[in-house]
Amino acid sequence: MIKYYWGKPEKVLRSYLLGILNKVQTMREEYIRKIGADISSISRQRKLLENLDTLFNNVNVDIIALLCLRYVEELSIAEIMERTGLSSSQIYTRTSKVMNKAKKIMIQS
Repeated sequence: MIKYYWGKPEKVLRSYLLGILNKVQTMREEYIRKIGADISSISRQRKLLENLDTLFNNVNVDIIALLCLRYVEELSIAEIMERTGLSSSQIYTRTSKVMNKAKKIMIQS
């Protein structure tokens, strides 16, 4: 198994994305409590988190490693190409399906 200095890729990316979403969710919940608004959006957000978690549980570790380089470490495609030896089209091909699915899940919620 390939070791990554920032931990297991699937856990890092999932933690990164879910951490952002959880922070947003917590802020929303606090705001909703302050103004006394409808709490139905809270359950939709929880479902979103579950759906994203399910998505990333089914993604190949190598693809998640590429996603981590791109979105967690915020490297450019050129930097990822240099580190991995992959071409830009290989990087886009391997990561685009997962990100498109994640975007669809986020839009539907």
